[in-house]
Formats: sequence, C-alpha cells, structure tokens
Amino acid sequence: MDIESGNTRYATVLTHEGEKIGFISWQPLKYEGSYVLGGVIGDSNLWDMGYGAEASILIMDYLFHFKNAHKIQFINGLYNLRTIRFLMKNNVAIEGILRDHFFLDGEYHDAVVSSILRDEYYAAGEGEQPEDMIPKIEKEQIRTELYEYLNNYWENTLFSRLKKTGEENGMER
Repeated sequence: MDIESGNTRYATVLTHEGEKIGFISWQPLKYEGSYVLGGVIGDSNLWDMGYGAEASILIMDYLFHFKNAHKIQFINGLYNLRTIRFLMKNNVAIEGILRDHFFLDGEYHDAVVSSILRDEYYAAGEGEQPEDMIPKIEKEQIRTELYEYLNNYWENTLFSRLKKTGEENGMER
C-alpha cells in the first residue's frame, strides 16, 4: 500500500506472509533529485529479520532508477543500533551529527545525518539495477525503426514535396 501526505509518501512494510509490520517513508528535499528516507518496524521481535533493510533497498532502487534521485539522505537517532550498523556496513557517508535531535525515553538523543549518492549505491552493489519498465532492446529497436522511417520519409515524401513546391515557385534544385 502506498499513500501520500503532503509531499511525503508512505509504503506499508509487510512480512512475506502479508502481515503489516511497519512503514517506510520518503520525501523530496529542497534540491532536485534529493530525498530523505525513513521507516519503522513496530514489533521488536522482527527488528533483526531484515524487513527494514529490504524495504529501504527496494525504495532506494525505486528512487534512483525511476525517480531520477541523485542523493538519498537518512536521519537516524544514535540509539538506533541496527540502522547505524547497517549504514556503516554499507559505507554510507556520514554528513554530520544533530545534537539533541530526538526525544526518547525521557531524554534527548543525537542524530546521525548520512547519505548515499546513486553512483555510490550501484558501485557498492547493494541495490540491484531494477528491471526497466520498457526493455532496453525494445527502446533501441523502436529508435532505429523511427530513424529509418524518418530517413525514408524525408527522402521520399518530404523531399519530393519540397522539390514540387520549389518548381511551382520557379525554383530549381
């Protein structure tokens, strides 16, 4: 399920059996091609099962491949052990620390701001290049056919029309 609120989009995270266990959200940032990504898996018994990581990777694939994202940013509380380890393991660039950014369990916690660029993401091999909506070979095939058609059309139809029009106006080639 995919819903939208303002400029933030949400998708439900499901188990392989279809049980709703959390959500993931993304929204465009100020600069074209930049997004912030976040999410929650509610049941702590499911935190180490890879659902959040899989959902994040699927959304990153979508943003990089279909929405022309250049950069995806994350803001995570320093209490979020699993996510911080995931970011470090995948060599996501740490851009800074936001002091006392989140309030949890009666106290403030710092947040880590990190990001990954499209080229870094694909170079790391983390995301698989999603399948194109229209296969590359089909795009190349129609492009070739159109260029051949235009070339023939220009040579046969347009050229003869131009020649005829020129002759009618007393112009010769």
